[in-house]
Amino acid sequence: GSRAVLSVESGERGSGTRWLALLEDLSRRGMNAPRIVVADPALGVWSAIDELGWTCARQYCWSYQAAEVLAALPRERRARAAVLLRGVAESDSRTVAKAQRTLFVKRCGTRHAAAGGLLLANWKRLSSYQAFPKEHWSDLRTADAVSAPLASIRLRAAKPKAGRPFPHLEGTLWRLLSAAFRGLPGLDALELVPSLVRGQPIAQE
Repeated sequence: GSRAVLSVESGERGSGTRWLALLEDLSRRGMNAPRIVVADPALGVWSAIDELGWTCARQYCWSYQAAEVLAALPRERRARAAVLLRGVAESDSRTVAKAQRTLFVKRCGTRHAAAGGLLLANWKRLSSYQAFPKEHWSDLRTADAVSAPLASIRLRAAKPKAGRPFPHLEGTLWRLLSAAFRGLPGLDALELVPSLVRGQPIAQE
């Protein structure tokens, strides 16, 4: 139930080519195709998965998507909208999640339909985690376990400025992520992991 860093590379986050090279390297080192991949919608990992032919579940990071939805709303409505979105993401069943989603879209109305539209358009990949045991939902909804430790490091910008190269970048990132992962709790319901690895169906309420 512990977490581990398997690979760290520097590069353009939206590059499918770079992600493909990383995933192919992991495969050569013995990693099986995952059951689910959780990441930002903007990452090149999705096209890399297509190239590899992996049939794993694809989960968009709720933290990233919520920020995108909130950005489409006026500032004065974002605080309340954030509460509603959290209610959608943290629902304890598919039925409740869909009801909360419908409520959010209704609250957006026609004036702010673009925000509700973002939620609807990506719903399938925002709810993929619900096909897995509820005990693991909190770990599968977001990619925060990886993105949070790196939040203070600005590796990209709209207009990058020239600067001195950062020595041993990958090694520094590896240490940051490894230290952060050691501080995270292990997965719950470890007895369910073997059936997940074998790809057996999961009973849900």
